[in-house]
Amino acid sequence: MKPFKSRTNLLLVGDDEERMSLMATALAQVLPGTPLIRCGSLRMGSPEAALDEAAVVILLWESNPQQDWRTLLERKSVTQRSSEGLVCDLASQGGDPLLRRTTVLAKALSREEVTFLGEFGVGCVQPLNPLKTEWSQDCIKFARRIEKLIALENDNGGNPAERSVRHFERVLKNWSAVGDDEKIIASDELLRQLGDTARYCELMSRRAMLENDYKTAENWLRRSIDKNPNYLRALQGLADLFIERGQIQEALPILEKLRLNNPRHPGRLAKIAECHMALGNMEKADSAFAKSLSLDEHSMQAREDLARVKLALGDFDSARVLLEHCGDVNKVASYLNAYGIQLVRAGRYEESIEHYKKAQLVLPTNTNRHQILFNIGLAYAKWGRFLEARQYAQLALAREPNYEKAAQLLKTMEDRLTL
Repeated sequence: MKPFKSRTNLLLVGDDEERMSLMATALAQVLPGTPLIRCGSLRMGSPEAALDEAAVVILLWESNPQQDWRTLLERKSVTQRSSEGLVCDLASQGGDPLLRRTTVLAKALSREEVTFLGEFGVGCVQPLNPLKTEWSQDCIKFARRIEKLIALENDNGGNPAERSVRHFERVLKNWSAVGDDEKIIASDELLRQLGDTARYCELMSRRAMLENDYKTAENWLRRSIDKNPNYLRALQGLADLFIERGQIQEALPILEKLRLNNPRHPGRLAKIAECHMALGNMEKADSAFAKSLSLDEHSMQAREDLARVKLALGDFDSARVLLEHCGDVNKVASYLNAYGIQLVRAGRYEESIEHYKKAQLVLPTNTNRHQILFNIGLAYAKWGRFLEARQYAQLALAREPNYEKAAQLLKTMEDRLTL
């Protein structure tokens, strides 16, 4: 086999020691001398090994049943990333080229999981025989498939059409640095090899997006969907385009259609929830975020967004649980602060004070507490209740002695009270 052109390592990901050892042995036999990096998980989107140096990512798939998000978060034992969450991370970090170099070895796969992997275009998938005595041979067979996959990557796809697609993708990735002539040549070659197909139209929509020509991008995507109404990439591209342009009502039915095809996609469920949240449909947003989190409990963004929905619904206990398991709650704290300021500006002082007091109940004790206390004091001051305003300015300074705004509020209130 020819040496791999730009990447040198095989990255084996999983926490099942038996399968890890069997797979490592098979790879050493089929691909002797190829460096192998083993890691337990690609946690929180931060891989333990550099993905750009991996010739192939080998994921030992674990089936994860949907569970209640609260049960998942309240586990005392540390949980691994879900397999779906890992694939979504690989997609966001490396796009199509990395997904083509991602392979899956699974004990068993449900129909939904097969659909999920098919949509992402994962390089190859190998199920294990129900009999453990056959696992070694299954791993050997899988290692040989990986060898062929690497050979295809070395040849940029193995056929002229795939080579044209991969060249065009490289041009898209380096769009700002590529000359106009090369862009035209890559586009013309793509049309010559693919023809006027749904795939060609979807790729051309990406070019239009890079040129900030959203109308042309939409036309290409609609043309792609006309040619293949079930072409998932074009449907997802059109939904993303609508969201980018703030056309949430148009994006939502497309995302729902995609969800029916692939209900185990945590990222898509989160996008559906974000759309419902933007439209004020908090109950639907709550349901979609909860499903997303049940499939990928390590998604910080889903936790923060679900916490915001729980706050809007008045479920402060659930919001507190979610925020306790967030590494950084500053976004939620900023959201709470901004909403309170909005209430004050509208003259709804009592509501704003209640809002800030509830925020204290859900935010961790070390998060912006001095700012919340100051804002309560400021709301009391604007309401004309100077005694309470002074009290909260003092509490804010007790937590943060150098907080200048609180010191100024305290001085102003003391001056008012001595008149």
